[in-house]
Amino acid sequence: MSENTTRQEGSELPSTIPVLKEQTVVDKKAKAFSDKFLELISEIYTLSMEIASIEDPKLMDHPAIKQARKVISKAKELRDVLGSK
Repeated sequence: MSENTTRQEGSELPSTIPVLKEQTVVDKKAKAFSDKFLELISEIYTLSMEIASIEDPKLMDHPAIKQARKVISKAKELRDVLGSK
């Protein structure tokens, strides 16, 4: 029998089943980063909806709104790079 298989005695399963030598372990930091990144994207989407609902044209010229629009634009570029449209 090869190293990559194991025999299952007393079973109706095939006599050889591939054995995984190593299990893929999700890095906890990578998962935490991914979760927070998705939360950030969600908040940016909410921000974009709030800005789109502003009816006062004077507010659109406020520096905070201009900066928020830049952040939203960069998030959209990132989404396009990642292939999520």
